Amino acid sequence: MFSRLKTFLPTTLTSYEFEDSETLTIDAVLLNLLEFDQFVTSPKRVVPKCKNLSWRITCYPNGNGAENKGYVSLFINTSIGGFEKTMTVTLLRSDTKCTDTDTYVKPASDGWQRFVSHEKLMSNGTIRDGVITIKAYVCFKIPRETMIDDEKLEEDICVVKFNRKTMEMLKSSDAIVEEKRTFNGVNWWIQYYPTGHYHAGKRYLSLYFCADGLVRRNICAGICIDGVYVYRSFNYENTDKQGYSKFFSRKQCLRADHDNGVIDIVCKIRIDKSAGVIPSTFNFPKTSISDTITVTMVDYQLEHNDVGDFDGTPKMPVKGSAKHQWRLQYFPAGDCARSKGHISLFIEASTVETKTVTLSGVIRIAGTWFEKKFNMIVESDSYYGFPKLISHDELKEIGGIVGSKIVITCKATFTTHQMAILD
Repeated sequence: MFSRLKTFLPTTLTSYEFEDSETLTIDAVLLNLLEFDQFVTSPKRVVPKCKNLSWRITCYPNGNGAENKGYVSLFINTSIGGFEKTMTVTLLRSDTKCTDTDTYVKPASDGWQRFVSHEKLMSNGTIRDGVITIKAYVCFKIPRETMIDDEKLEEDICVVKFNRKTMEMLKSSDAIVEEKRTFNGVNWWIQYYPTGHYHAGKRYLSLYFCADGLVRRNICAGICIDGVYVYRSFNYENTDKQGYSKFFSRKQCLRADHDNGVIDIVCKIRIDKSAGVIPSTFNFPKTSISDTITVTMVDYQLEHNDVGDFDGTPKMPVKGSAKHQWRLQYFPAGDCARSKGHISLFIEASTVETKTVTLSGVIRIAGTWFEKKFNMIVESDSYYGFPKLISHDELKEIGGIVGSKIVITCKATFTTHQMAILD
């Protein structure tokens, strides 16, 4: 790897270019061992003269979505924006080479969802000594006036000591709750289920990030397999519990690096301080109104609807309120390519109330134990979405199709707080 700095100095420093490179080596076993959306990264590389700018390679050995399974997806990620970036990524011992140049105001996360297929990797001798090697070259052109500070985001890390014996000792829905941590004024903790949160996911480790209150955050968790950390990450806004019902498979946990059967699960959380924290328990006077919406679809729609086909309820006043309105919108075959094979569900709510209004509730599927909770702030036009509410396969496994129908109920409570709770 190399680094090279070019500074342009007319009379005062206006911009400079920084060239860098990194190599990522991936064990070919991961191509089929990992599921889509599980990824590995290169170490973070810092760009000099930019306090908060760093970059890394992010690779999904088995694709970054169901539609890209069977491909290697590859991206270059940066911590902040405010620059022009040229990147060239090469798969060594092959003719696969991709180049792109773009300008970024926000943090970059771009690349190629289908960088190379598994079929091509297996057929042309690219795999050597059981590994594939990816080389990335980047060139940053950074105007001085766009060097921005990213101090609103800070990261906390904890390591969960996961004993694999608990996969034999506990049953589905048995949870282990880690100690609470306080970070940026937010109490958060990890809750995990060694044999799955639900019976349908008993072959998986389920893991959730929980917080006292509603806060905008980015979460990331990973385990080490053959010396390489494999991660999953998501961004969430205004939720008090989010994570993965299928975090890692039993097979992956058994293969993971361990110390006498104990696996280190590295959990990272980044909290946006500027978004503020909405307490989950308020001491202020408040009034609440509850309502329920039920939608029904038929199993035929799961297989025969196109991705993006949707239906929904009309936007109606909340029972007992002259100020709140809400509706549900659902996509039986998924709202876009990333959600193909899933039911997508979105909640739309609005209010003319001048005081702060929150909406909390639960989504349930009739005839099953399935439920998803949500919390959100309601303003003049607010949305909360579950792009992957439940996969078609899981829906069938848990018995969610009754008499060729799927019945989804959303029970929610609108709460008006008599005093402002936001800065």
